[in-house]
Amino acid sequence: MRRPTAKGAVQADVPRAFFTCFEFAASAGMAVDSVYRMIRAGRLAAVRMGAGEGEWRIPASEIERLTDEAFARVEAVAS
Repeated sequence: MRRPTAKGAVQADVPRAFFTCFEFAASAGMAVDSVYRMIRAGRLAAVRMGAGEGEWRIPASEIERLTDEAFARVEAVAS
């Protein structure tokens, strides 16, 4: 099913391959500044897409990677 978005574009109900920094921050429960800091530090995979230098786009798989790392740290502390 397709539904209109706030900007008037149509969005399909399919899994996202990439997120903007704002979308990623909201999905991961992080501050946007932290997302940009992690990209600059090389701790978060991201590519620039769009005209000119474009905006950063973060692969959806990065949310799963960060979650897996967080669980591994919790397990290491608990053991």
